[in-house]
Amino acid sequence: MNKKKINKYFLCFQIMSFGRTAIFGVVSFNRLAKQFKTALPYIIGTATTITYCYVHKPFNKHHAAMFDIFRLTPGSLDTDVSDKYPTKPSESFIAEPITNKDILEKNALNSYQARMEIFILKLQKQLCHVLEQYEAKQNSEVRFKIDRWTREEGGGGITCIMQDGDVFEKAGVNISVVHGQLPVQAIEQMRARGHQFIGRNTPLDFFAAGISSVIHPRNPHVPTIHFNYRYFELVDVDGSIHWWYGGLVLIFKMNIMIDFI
Repeated sequence: MNKKKINKYFLCFQIMSFGRTAIFGVVSFNRLAKQFKTALPYIIGTATTITYCYVHKPFNKHHAAMFDIFRLTPGSLDTDVSDKYPTKPSESFIAEPITNKDILEKNALNSYQARMEIFILKLQKQLCHVLEQYEAKQNSEVRFKIDRWTREEGGGGITCIMQDGDVFEKAGVNISVVHGQLPVQAIEQMRARGHQFIGRNTPLDFFAAGISSVIHPRNPHVPTIHFNYRYFELVDVDGSIHWWYGGLVLIFKMNIMIDFI
C-alpha cells in the first residue's frame, strides 16, 4: 500500500471522526437545551426569591408587616396592611374598631390580639377601597354598606356589603373579633382533632379574630372567589395560651357551571 492510499484512508477516517463528533455535539447540545428549558423556571424563581429577600429582608419583619410591600392599585398607595396602630384611624379603618380604640392603641405593641385586630381592620378597608374603585371606573355609584355589630358574650364585627353594581353582582368583606368562654363540647371536638389541653370538663376563655370575603362578579367568565383567614387563642386552666391560624380560599369558575346546566 503506497503512501497516497494511506493518506487517503487517514483523511477519510478524520472526516468520519469529525462527523461523529459533530453529531454527538448536536445531540448533546439538544439534550442540554431541553434540560435548561426545564430548569429555567426554577432558576428564575430562585433568582427572584433571592432578590426579594435581599431587598425586602422579610425574615426581619412580623408576618403581618410583610404585606406592606403589596399595593393592590396605585390609588391605594397611601394605605398599608401592617399590624401597627395608624396615626389616622379614620383613614385606615372603615368603621370604629371592635375593641375600644384607646385600649387598642395602648396594647398595639405588646398584645398579639390587638395587632391581629388592627391588621384585619386595615385589610378590610383596603379591599373595600379597591373593589369600589372598579365600580367607579364604570361610572357606577354603588358602594359598600357598612354594618357594625356587637355580640353580647363579647366582641363583635364589621360587615361590608356591596350589591347590584355594574362590575360586581354582590361582594362582601367582613371581619369579626370575638371573645368569651368556649363550651366543653367545642373543646372536646378540638381535642379530638389533635389539640392538647390540660383542662377537662370546663369551659375555657377564647379569642378569635378573622376576615372573610365573597366576591361575585357579573361577568360569568370571571371566577367567584371566597376566602377566610382567622386567628384563634385558647387559654388553658394553667394560664398557657394555645393558638393557631386557619383559613381557606375557594375559586368558582361560573361559565363552566353555566355550560353544564
